[in-house]
Amino acid sequence: MADSHSGAHPKGLAHHFDDLTQQHEASALGMWGFLITEVMFFGGMFLAYILYRAQYMDAMVEASHHLDWVLGGINTFVLLCSSLTMAFAVHAAQEGHRKATVNWLALTTLFGIGFLVIKGFEY
Repeated sequence: MADSHSGAHPKGLAHHFDDLTQQHEASALGMWGFLITEVMFFGGMFLAYILYRAQYMDAMVEASHHLDWVLGGINTFVLLCSSLTMAFAVHAAQEGHRKATVNWLALTTLFGIGFLVIKGFEY
């Protein structure tokens, strides 16, 4: 009994796809699904914030006085740096640079720990 997948696949084709076109279409659909769910999630969060701010203006203003803008700014910077170092780690891994990948991941981990430490001080 012949198997339709017994032949050699082109380079870069995952085993569960018939051809590169099908693989590309599936990945495009997956990316659109991801983007739509992100827009819905963050759209809902921003809408909730806007509605609560309009409904409870005094409470929101009072609560904002308890925020530390310096720690928040530093934490945002740390988070952005960790995203950048993670992107560098992925790039190094794709290029086959094992040592650079490990170094970038270690730096990303340090930024992550720093983020959590700052969060601990914020709370």
